[in-house]
Amino acid sequence: MQPMYRTLLLAVTLLCLSTSCSVPGITPQTDIPPSLVQQSQAVAQDVQDAHLRVEVKLSNTLLKDKQVLEIWYVRPDSIRLEILESTHSGFRDIVAASQGNTGWAYRHATRQVDTGPIDNVKPAIIYDIVRSTLSLLWETHPDRIDTISTDYVNGKWTFKLTGPRDTDPCTLWLQQDTFLPLKVQCESTRLGQYTVIINEAEYNIGLTDNLFDLTLLPGESYTVR
Repeated sequence: MQPMYRTLLLAVTLLCLSTSCSVPGITPQTDIPPSLVQQSQAVAQDVQDAHLRVEVKLSNTLLKDKQVLEIWYVRPDSIRLEILESTHSGFRDIVAASQGNTGWAYRHATRQVDTGPIDNVKPAIIYDIVRSTLSLLWETHPDRIDTISTDYVNGKWTFKLTGPRDTDPCTLWLQQDTFLPLKVQCESTRLGQYTVIINEAEYNIGLTDNLFDLTLLPGESYTVR
């Protein structure tokens, strides 16, 4: 490496360190509001429905996978998910939905809809991860927090809320400007380790009940379980 090039590279590096140019045009918000938890809980309670596109990484004794999902949710308990991508071919193109305890699961490969109690028809592991994540975000919300810090995630500055390590710990990343969720990471004794990253989100858009009833799919065969 030529001496002049080394000098120029060192100068650029020092300039970056002095101006935080590792994240161009963005300055982190370092002041953590004293009422952050209460404010984020209030924002969560205002969410009546949500349409999300997420990336899920999961690892447990039964399954290790990376999936891309599209999720619809309406309070109090209507959920629909579509598995768009998975490293396991058997999961791809599965659609599952539930309203209360009633569930449907559609498998594109067989053009078959299973209907019955959601615990009988749900796609293994991933449905419970989605249900647990939605419950954490919009229903229970973390109220026991060990630490709060700032972190840069998925192109945005966030508040990082880390829960206690005693039982099934979870960490939640909230966008600093809206207090809406961007990432969830949990270690569950039942579901294993999983991370959910929200890449796209719409809230309070007036989702309707027909999204969650797969018996409305035309021309498919149904099996009651």
